[in-house]
Amino acid sequence: MNPPIEAILGAAGAAPSGDNTQPWRFLVDEREGTIGLRVDEERDPSPMNAGQRMARIAVGAALENLLRAAEALGWGAQVEDAPPPTLALVRLRDRGGEAGPIERALADRVTNRRPYDGRPVSEEDLALLERRARGLDGVRTHWIVGQDRLPAWADLIGRADATMFGHPDMRLAFLRKVHLDAGDGEGAPEGLAPSSLELTHGDRLALRVMRRSPDWLLRLGGAGRVFRAKARQLVLGASGLLLVVAPDDDEATDLLVGRTMQRAWLALDELGISAQPMMSLLVLDNVLRLGEAKLIESLGRGHVSGLLEEAQALAPEIGEGRPAFLMRFGYAPAPSGRSGRLPVPASVVAHAPPVPEHPGRGS
Repeated sequence: MNPPIEAILGAAGAAPSGDNTQPWRFLVDEREGTIGLRVDEERDPSPMNAGQRMARIAVGAALENLLRAAEALGWGAQVEDAPPPTLALVRLRDRGGEAGPIERALADRVTNRRPYDGRPVSEEDLALLERRARGLDGVRTHWIVGQDRLPAWADLIGRADATMFGHPDMRLAFLRKVHLDAGDGEGAPEGLAPSSLELTHGDRLALRVMRRSPDWLLRLGGAGRVFRAKARQLVLGASGLLLVVAPDDDEATDLLVGRTMQRAWLALDELGISAQPMMSLLVLDNVLRLGEAKLIESLGRGHVSGLLEEAQALAPEIGEGRPAFLMRFGYAPAPSGRSGRLPVPASVVAHAPPVPEHPGRGS
């Protein structure tokens, strides 16, 4: 593979994805100078990814990284429409300019699940974040800050976490992605390493027990209260929340949500501000929209709808839009570890479409 293209794909593959599933496929046609981006539906078949929406958001983040890396290497990159199942087609051309280094932030960006120290972000930095993380084509970003707003959000997100992880199918789907046998500081090419989750030895033991315990026993033991309290604590210590709002329910918009989220995350990283997605509420919203009827019934449509109505009341700026991504941000020491990435070839399909016949040729 052409080394610059491999470097561009490496940067794309450093994008965030739900539970580090890396649900993208890159279709590379070096002859035509194109890279197509698709969802690999086998990477994340979990109920948290109903309709593959969370995977499409991750592909959007990978697309943002790809475009930034191409520009840094002196390549022109144009996003074109593509026939399904390809979500986007990027056409590259060598502009003949001097290649610079790819942004370190693309590879250095990491989810920090430590408690944050509650320091507010300065007005100057908030203004900078708003400028650098403007939405694309109707997608909007809203920075929720202030102790008059965060406690209510902390309680709501805590209850959403308890609802999501309280469901046995969703809880087990998450636990299967955690490599509990990995050593301290040891990453994993896919899925989640214990160190990236900031798990103590006691936490690891508790998760092992959860894998084997029947749902009724976990309910009796108050597992839901544990998830609720943990999420609430994480949000209360944050400087604020980033809410990304989509204008519609289209699949193409999911890519724009991913690109917008990634722009915001990279802008936070540049300012030395940590971030962690807090997606349970929006995962539940997506289940109502795209999930299976049996799952919706077992979660309780009315209960989930009530949580979403609370979110709408807490963030009137959502308006007629759809809340699509939620992330806490703040100040914290560096994370104890990070999850790894699959090698570039694992996500690449060498693709050369057939040359169309000349008009008039044939019978």
